[in-house]
Amino acid sequence: MAGGNKDKKHAPRTFLGFGVPLRHEGFRPGDSMDPQWDKCYKSIKPKIENGGIVIISGNRGTGKTQMGICLCGFVTHKLEKSAYYTKAFDIFLDIRDGMGLNSEKQALKSFINPYLLVIDAFEVTSGTEFENRCIDHIIDRRYDDMKSTVIITNKKIDKFAVDFGSSNIDRIKECGGLVELTGESKRRSSGEEG
Repeated sequence: MAGGNKDKKHAPRTFLGFGVPLRHEGFRPGDSMDPQWDKCYKSIKPKIENGGIVIISGNRGTGKTQMGICLCGFVTHKLEKSAYYTKAFDIFLDIRDGMGLNSEKQALKSFINPYLLVIDAFEVTSGTEFENRCIDHIIDRRYDDMKSTVIITNKKIDKFAVDFGSSNIDRIKECGGLVELTGESKRRSSGEEG
């Protein structure tokens, strides 16, 4: 399911500047050839249109990141709203940098402002008080402003729910959902054909 490594100049206008990794920017929903992936993608779009919080869980290589990026494309191209893709660890690095240069509040705004925020690799968070406080604040503010959030993790849904906290899970139940992508990795080694 890997997207093409296309030059930035050939990337769609809507993806430039939204944090989309080069490896994934060429992938489009019609490229999946996976009925489960397509069904999940279609089920998430209405939740994103209505300010939902969606958790995408699953094994490595099942297309979670590509789904998040396709949702960024949907929001920027079809809904004509802002979207931003980031990795969970980068959020904490940016906030810590902001503490020294500007302010923690200013750094947090960059994750609160976009209509859609996609947070990938959520399983790498360590669950410190600082990280939990930052994530809770971001999710709470986005929820209040009816902005959509997608969180991508390799953790199983039940383990994720414990780590994410009951208030955030309650918000998800109200306006979003939990999606699990199953199956084997669709990544191919560079030596394989096809």
